[in-house]
Amino acid sequence: ESLTNPWPIGWPIDKDRPRNETAPGLFEQVEAGFEDVSLADVLSAVEQACGTRVIVDYEKCATRNIDPATLKVSLPKKKTAWILILRAVTGGMGVAAPA
Repeated sequence: ESLTNPWPIGWPIDKDRPRNETAPGLFEQVEAGFEDVSLADVLSAVEQACGTRVIVDYEKCATRNIDPATLKVSLPKKKTAWILILRAVTGGMGVAAPA
């Protein structure tokens, strides 16, 4: 799916508004953990659970030889927030961001 006006990755949000007000679902604390799940499945699950779109830069993925459908990711079971799960599974790849 292509978006015509996605929120650019790294584009600053309103500094006067707390991030948890901009996208409250991303900061919800949950008990989570998984092993060897595809990155695409994790991103989809986070998107559905927190109600915030997660945009994948498939072009950047391709240039880095990353296939979200086949790349397996893991997260030890712990209490965490959805935004931290996103950061953990993308590991600074810069290929996915909340929109």
